[in-house]
Amino acid sequence: MRHSLHRMACALAGSILACTAVASTPLELAHDDIAWLNRVTYGVSASTASRFRAEGRRRFLQQELNSAATLPPGVSQQIQTLEISHTDGATLLREVANEQKRINSLPEGEPREAARKALNDHGNVLANEAARREILRAIYSSSQLQEQLTWFWLNHFSVHQAKANGRWLVADYTERAIRPHALGHFFDLVMATLQHPAMLQYLDNAQNAAGHINENYARELLELHTLGVGSGYTQ
Repeated sequence: MRHSLHRMACALAGSILACTAVASTPLELAHDDIAWLNRVTYGVSASTASRFRAEGRRRFLQQELNSAATLPPGVSQQIQTLEISHTDGATLLREVANEQKRINSLPEGEPREAARKALNDHGNVLANEAARREILRAIYSSSQLQEQLTWFWLNHFSVHQAKANGRWLVADYTERAIRPHALGHFFDLVMATLQHPAMLQYLDNAQNAAGHINENYARELLELHTLGVGSGYTQ
C-alpha cells in the first residue's frame, strides 16, 4: 500500500506543485500557527489559513474533530467511478477464491497462465484504486485531521498488498477497519484490524488451528500494535 501511494503521489506531482505555489502566498500567520496547521492538515493553504484566522486553534480543531468530511463534487464523482467503491472485501475475497479454484482446475498451458495473469492484473488495479482514493481524499477532504490520522493508523496497523490476497483487500481494510475508528477509541480500532481478513492473512492468523498455533500475529499485537517492546511480557 505504501509503495503504491508513493507512486501515485509522484504521478500527482504537478498538482502538488500547484498547491505549493498557493501555499507560498503570504498567509499572515505566525510561524507557530503555520507549523500547527501543517501538523493538523496536509499542508497550510489559503483556505485553511483563512479558517484559522476566523476560528482560532480551539475552534479549528473542534471543527476537524466533529464535522463530517466533505469532498468537491468532481472528486466524489471520481471516487464513485472506482470499482472499490461498489464492492466490499468479503465479496472480492469470494470471487478471488472461486477464480483461483477455477484456474487451478485448468490444464497446464497458455490458457491457465493467461487466466492467472488476468487475475493478478485485476488485483493490481484494485490496489491502485485504493491508493488513488486515499490521495484524492488527502488532497481534497474538508476533514484534514481525519485524513492525517487515517494514514497514521494505516501505517501503524500496516498490511502488505503483495502478500496473500492483500491487493483485493487493502481498500476494504482502510475503509472498514481504519477510517471509521481513526478519530475514535483505540480499543475499537485494534479489534477492527484484528478481525479484518487483510490482517488475518498478512500476519498469518488465518493459519491458526488446534494444536498448530501460529504466533506471528500475537507477537506483532504486543510488540508493535499495543504494548511495545520491553513491556513486561516474554516470548
